[in-house]
Amino acid sequence: MTRHNARLRWLAPALLAVLVALAAAACGGGGEEESGGALAALETGPCANQADGALVVAQVSEEAEHGATIAQVIEYLAEFGYSHTTRVRQMSLAEAASGIGDCSVHLVAAPAGWSASGAKDFGALYEGTDGPVNKYAVAQLDDLAPSLAAAYGRMEIPLKRVEETTEWYNSDDRPWVRFTPGEDERYAPAQAWKAAVYFYWEFDLTDGSWKAWLGGEFAPFDQIRKVTQAVVREIRGTPYRGEDQYEDNKGNLEIDDEGSIILDSRTKVTKDGDLALR
Repeated sequence: MTRHNARLRWLAPALLAVLVALAAAACGGGGEEESGGALAALETGPCANQADGALVVAQVSEEAEHGATIAQVIEYLAEFGYSHTTRVRQMSLAEAASGIGDCSVHLVAAPAGWSASGAKDFGALYEGTDGPVNKYAVAQLDDLAPSLAAAYGRMEIPLKRVEETTEWYNSDDRPWVRFTPGEDERYAPAQAWKAAVYFYWEFDLTDGSWKAWLGGEFAPFDQIRKVTQAVVREIRGTPYRGEDQYEDNKGNLEIDDEGSIILDSRTKVTKDGDLALR
């Protein structure tokens, strides 16, 4: 492992619109088992080994306005709250409907009334301008990832917070828009997960926030808070501007042997700019 001095720069991203669907990772057990230190692969049950053990996130083309916001918020919950490996796939609602029955798609956010063979409706996610958007998942999610399923069922987001996050992510004021082509992209991860970091940073200390989905101060609430803190490294209450503080207080940037930026003992940013657990 080596250490380098570097200042962060930013890359102009193509907006990754994502609406969610996840493939389950740890089988059975309570929150402690599901939120273990290592990312677990799904081993048993009717969805076993589908999508290589990843929670599949469906990027639904018909829901483009807030797709990235919703998908990243839910993916962040699954990956950093419950330690499930996640994967995003682009598809239409029709493609999602055909895939959810055989577990190739696991979780989908779609307009209320949408249906698919093998899917369960987990209730309203948020009330959009065109009506409610609901949460759907494979019927086996309750058995395969019970703690995640419970949190997913409780997840309700005020439209104002959805809109604010989407507006922030799409704004020309984003720091990574100022990234100069040709600079080292490792220091400019322009990934859609920044929308989730913004959301969890801005809204985790208010009444009716995502803490209520997770049922308390500690795991996985504390796990998500630690990951978010590792990225932002600011005092609580400081607005998140997308300028992730990867460097330590001496301006040093820690890089592992694979070229990932080390944020703390459990969190890293890969060479491709993905936020991940170590």
